[in-house]
Order: sequence, then structure tokens, then C-alpha cells
Amino acid sequence: MSELWIRLGHGARSRAAVACSVLLVACLGACSSSTVSADAVIGRPVRQSLYVPMRDGSRIALDVRLPTGRTPGEPLPTVLRITRYWRTIELTNGRHAPDDYASAIARQGFAYVTMDVRGSGASFGVSTAPWSREEVLDYREVVDWIVAQPWSNGRVGALGNSYEANTAALLSALEHPAVRAVVPRFFDFDPYRSPVFPGGLFDEDFIGSWSTLTSGLDDGDACAALGAAPGAECQELGIRGPARVAEDVNGELLAQAIAEHQANVEVYGAASAITYRDDPYGTQGPSLSELSLFEHAQAIDRGGVPWLSWGSWYDSGTADSALSAFTSLHNPQRVMIGAWSHGALYDADPYQPPDAPVEPTPAAQLEQSLSFLNDYLRLDAPAPERSISYYTAGEGEWRTTTAWPPPGSEERTLYLGGEARLASEPPAVAGQDLYVVDFTATTGQANRWATQKSGDDVVYGDRAVESARLLSYTSEPLSEPLRVVGHPVLRLYVSCSRDDGGLFAYLEDVGPDDRVTYVTEGVLRLLHRRTGAAPYVSFGAPHSFLRADGAPLVPGEPELVELTLLPVAALIREGHRLRVSIAGHDAGTFRRYPADGPVELRIERSPQQLSALTLPYLPADLP
Repeated sequence: MSELWIRLGHGARSRAAVACSVLLVACLGACSSSTVSADAVIGRPVRQSLYVPMRDGSRIALDVRLPTGRTPGEPLPTVLRITRYWRTIELTNGRHAPDDYASAIARQGFAYVTMDVRGSGASFGVSTAPWSREEVLDYREVVDWIVAQPWSNGRVGALGNSYEANTAALLSALEHPAVRAVVPRFFDFDPYRSPVFPGGLFDEDFIGSWSTLTSGLDDGDACAALGAAPGAECQELGIRGPARVAEDVNGELLAQAIAEHQANVEVYGAASAITYRDDPYGTQGPSLSELSLFEHAQAIDRGGVPWLSWGSWYDSGTADSALSAFTSLHNPQRVMIGAWSHGALYDADPYQPPDAPVEPTPAAQLEQSLSFLNDYLRLDAPAPERSISYYTAGEGEWRTTTAWPPPGSEERTLYLGGEARLASEPPAVAGQDLYVVDFTATTGQANRWATQKSGDDVVYGDRAVESARLLSYTSEPLSEPLRVVGHPVLRLYVSCSRDDGGLFAYLEDVGPDDRVTYVTEGVLRLLHRRTGAAPYVSFGAPHSFLRADGAPLVPGEPELVELTLLPVAALIREGHRLRVSIAGHDAGTFRRYPADGPVELRIERSPQQLSALTLPYLPADLP
């Protein structure tokens, strides 16, 4: 949900600018004049707007921006942005919010086309689900329209973040000859696992916020989208609503489109009723699996469209999405995984101070993306080699690999033992540890899940106090550095006092000064503990999350539960200690399981029931 911050960069954050960042649309300049440079205004393309009718008669709103100063008749490659967040803002003074992001694209010699998906903005129709079949069919018809224009060179690419990253990736599944390259940034390969139900747990905070946002946007109401009362604070925004197309002089068509949006499926209601990945979204809608990118794997492979994809170790599950896409798909892919907030607007390396500058800068990120698109939309570059470039937190180094896990990876197993120890040897005697779930335990409101809402920074800080409230196991100081790279797996023999519950595991770095640094985490609803075949290449212990595999617990009966933590690349330095902290809830983020009453978790550890953490790592002698 951070598309706008890519356009805003790090300009002044007035109250209006912050609000506009949540709207995720191109309001640069309208929100804060100090964010617009003189260079950005020079050469701003002229905006054209129109409706394009689809196969069922629904009219889809498009904006077209062509670079100024081009040679008449010169054919142009097109960058397409397919958005859920208003293609352009109309202001209360009758003007449109300037879009310096669009200007930067046009200055590179691209035509830039933005599209309100059906059921949103000024487009007609009904949104039955994110990335619905009808919505994706619209993408094809818009590409057909683009290549039929006299200014088109017949080649189309896409660039987007978050929701728009998924639309960009879906464009490559159309098998349309005009689609030549896409740049999906911080996308969701499997929306069930991220961001809606990580580990089968409902991310109530994010989905609630996104539902409020989309409902307000679909109603054309900026105040409602922001959850603000229509008073002075909201009036400060100066936002009227989604931009009308040129033919809609008096706004009648926009009003008709918004009236059709009233039949949209409400996001929170549809999502909150889901338990399993094969449950319907809405009363009779498709499942989240059917709305997923992995459902289009064969079409993406056949199309062979090159991707430049981006993800982050600290942004929900976007690194896992990028790695799953790389290993499950066979199209040319160049993958970038850093330690960033959602949209790479902030540095999120937990070993860096919170105000560390983001690298590369947003401007450099855009330049890199446009350079990639230029290779395939204007030039006839060969397909890129399949590669993953990744950043190691705590070390500040980038590495590149052509396979995942990286060649030369090894594993180290640490066992949960008595006296809260994480030991290199299994326990010699049996024992157990009781944890009464603290339902106030939290990772805060600047965690990896919250950054999806507005692209804000990810800051865990010193977790010593929070870690002390959990059931923790800590190793001896490391005798040499350990570069953890990949998906750690925690295998626990655990019993629960109830028939369902949440299981949270945090991998932490305890420094010589006892500062506790967050490294990564894994989450799992115990109802989904059974392992089974995943619908795509996954890592660690696969869970199907299908209704057929759901099973309530027998209270008090221990079972082996395998929990795969989210992937990470991090350097744990010599003299530091590793810690695994176990919780049963993350307040302020996830729905509580069960809804009420006390819950006890009991961890078994014995020679026969080995509870252990397996860490993937790269030996120090590997580059």
C-alpha cells in the first residue's frame, strides 16, 4: 500500500502529505509544495483522459501521458500502471494533482498509461475480488487498445508496487505478444500466506485498514478512505476525489461509476470469514488461491516475459514471495531482496539506526526499473540471466546467486534444553516448559506487517523487555560469526490447553550488552499444523492450509509442530547469542486465537521428543 511514497520520496511530511501517502495516488505537489522541485515541473507531460469500453460494456478510465518534445510520429514504448488507488486525484480547486512519478517516466521517453481497475476510481463495473478474473481480462483489452494507438511502438511493460506489483506480474500471464517486460515490486505470490493469513492467522490490522481505504476510495470519498471525519482536518487535504475523464464535464459519468461501485465486495467482511485457503472470498467468490499469482504459473512460463522483481526481508512476506516465484516459475527473472520497508522507502536493517538513509534511493530505484524496461520495450536485449541479488542485514553487503538456497549452504541445529538454553547438543534428560500465553505481547506498530499500510519504516528496537515476557531459549556466545541465509525451521513438541491457538517464534540476536535485536519470525495457527503438499515450490515445512488438512488440537496432547520462519539474510557476530522466543499472540496485528479465555502452551524436550531450531547458513569461507 505504499505506491505514493515512491512518488513522494522523502519530502516534507505535513499532515496533508501523510494523508495523501495513505491514499497511494499521485498527489505530489498537491500534498506538500515543498516536495516538488523545479526540475520535476520542466517537461511535465500533458494528461489525456478517456473511457475505453470492455467486452461487457463496462467503461474503464485511462489517463495517457506522452513525453513532450518528441518527434512527431515517433513510436513510443508504453509503461502501464494498473491501479486500485485512483489513477489521478482531482482537487477541490478543480485541478489535478501533479504526478512527478509520471513526469520522470515520460522524461525517459515512455508513454505512460494509468488505469483505474473496474469497480474503482472513475471506472465502471464491480470489484468482486482483488485481481478477479474479470479485472485481469480488462488488462488484455487495455493492452490491445494501447498497441492500436498511432503513438505506440507495439510494446508494453508494467511497473508497480504492492497491489500494482501483482497487476504488473499478472500482465505477464496474458501471453500477449506486446507485453515484453514487467517490474513487480513487493508483490504477493500467495495472498493467503501474505498479507492476509500469514501462517493461517488473520492479519486483522492490515486488512481492516486496507478495507477502510478501498471502500472510501471506491465511494470517491477521501475522508472515508482515511478514516477521517469530514471536518477541517480532512478539508486540509484539498482532495475532491478520483479524476473525471475529459468527456465527463459535469461529473455525471463519475457519479454513475461510483453508484456501480456500491455492489463491490467489502474486503474485511469477505476476508474475515475465511479460515482455509480454499474457502470462498465473499459469498460465492473465488478462493484466495484462485486469485493468486501461482495459479498463473503455466501461463507466465509460456509467455517468458522477463521480470525485475523486488522484495524485502522485513516487509510482510514479500521476500518469501520473490523467492517462491523465482523457484516456482521459469521465466527470466532478476530478483532484488533488501532490508527495506514496504516499497523500499526506508532502510529497515535492524542493525542500523532507524534514520539510516535508504539505499538505493527511491530515484535510483526508479531509474533502475526504467532501465530494465527500456532494454525490452525499446531495445532488443537478450533475456536476463536468472539471478537473485540479496542484502545481508548486520553486514551491509550484497551478494548474487543463481539458485536458492545459495550453493554451499549448510545447516546448524540447536536444541531447546533445560534452563532456557539453546544448545548444540540434544538434551540428555526429559523436561518441559510451560508458557501461559500473554495476549498483550506485541511486536509493536512499526513491525513488518504494519509497513504494508503506508510504507512507513520498520523499527523493532531493543526487544529485551518484550523478549523477557515470552518463553525464550538462548545459546552460548558464538565463537565465530554466523551468516544466517534462508528459512530457519523450528520443530516443537508442543501441547495446548485449548483446541486451537497461535504459535509465534522470534529469532533474536542477543548482544554482549544484552540488547535484543529482531532477526525474523515465524507464525502458525495450530489448526493448520498438519504438513502437506504446497501448491508451488516452498521452503521448510510446507502447510497446505486446505480445509481437508485442518484439525483441532486434542487439549493437553503433545504433537510435533513444524514452523518455518520467514527468510532472512543476517550476520550474527562473534560473542553474540542466538535466542528463540515463543509467544501465542501478537497484539495489535493479528486476530486472537482462541477469541477468549486463557491458553497454556507446553513445550516438550527430551531425547525422544527433540524440540529444535535448524538454521541455514553460509560458511564464513564462502564469498
